[in-house]
Amino acid sequence: MPSLDEAIRSVFDNVTVDFTINVSVNNQSLDSFLSSRYIDHCDVNWLCTNAQTVPIWDSFNIAVESAGSEWIYILSDDDLILPGFLKGVDLKKKDSGYLYATKIIVEDHMCRRESCSPSQEQLNNNNPLDLFFAKQVFHNHISLFVFNIKMFHDVGGFQRRGYPNGYFVDTVFHSHLLANSTHVEVSDGPVFLRKQTSNQGSAKFYLNRIVNSYIHEVVEGFWSNDKCREYLRFVYGNQRIHRKHLFYQRFGTEISKLNNRVYNQSAFKAFLDTSWLSFNAIFTWRTDFSSKKKIISIYLGYCRKALKCILKRMLFFK
Repeated sequence: MPSLDEAIRSVFDNVTVDFTINVSVNNQSLDSFLSSRYIDHCDVNWLCTNAQTVPIWDSFNIAVESAGSEWIYILSDDDLILPGFLKGVDLKKKDSGYLYATKIIVEDHMCRRESCSPSQEQLNNNNPLDLFFAKQVFHNHISLFVFNIKMFHDVGGFQRRGYPNGYFVDTVFHSHLLANSTHVEVSDGPVFLRKQTSNQGSAKFYLNRIVNSYIHEVVEGFWSNDKCREYLRFVYGNQRIHRKHLFYQRFGTEISKLNNRVYNQSAFKAFLDTSWLSFNAIFTWRTDFSSKKKIISIYLGYCRKALKCILKRMLFFK
């Protein structure tokens, strides 16, 4: 409850445009939130599914559809809006294809750091989809964009595809928004704080052959939008080649997360998990031969670093 109230408080403190907060709660009744200081606030509406648990993509769609607003921003209950949000932006003068991209600060129990984000100059001089797919300068998080409800309907909202914990649900949605946007404007500075904890859905790992079906669904999701498909066909040619790239990208993401102490606090467990990930990426994932060679090289380099770390700890070296 304190984290939810902090999230709501950050909206009141840092959003200067007219707004209404809609709190969408999955698998809980309103009784669970009676202690919130905002339970009876006139600008806060509560939508609870009670005992029903709905998939994460349905939860997002329900939240957006129930907002009753022209412009939408989704904020998780453990994240915060920072000062400067929508500074200098008059949404009343923007068309439905406008996107406001937030620069993001990531915080965990050890540090704060500014995450990757495109500059306005990059956005003005490049196809936003190039920055999204090839250069990967967008930090994909559910709170990346302020978007228009018409655009949400035009791209079909959040799709029921891919990983059960929501991996790529926001990524596919964001790609469709960018493909159909008329202008993308990035915030002047960091205006969103993302908190990383070990109990988040993003802390769950999928390492075995089930990844094959998930990646297949995710790629189908990317290609389901006409304008996004036109771009992807130009870049990759077909879905098979796109899947090849996405498998390798997924390996890089997972090996990074497995060795992030927020998600995996034991160094020895991280080593075992990374070995299991690498085994699957080589032998059970549908990676191509060139990707398998790269994965083997990355894993061998990782083993050398892990061995040095273990030896230093055994010898009490810092």
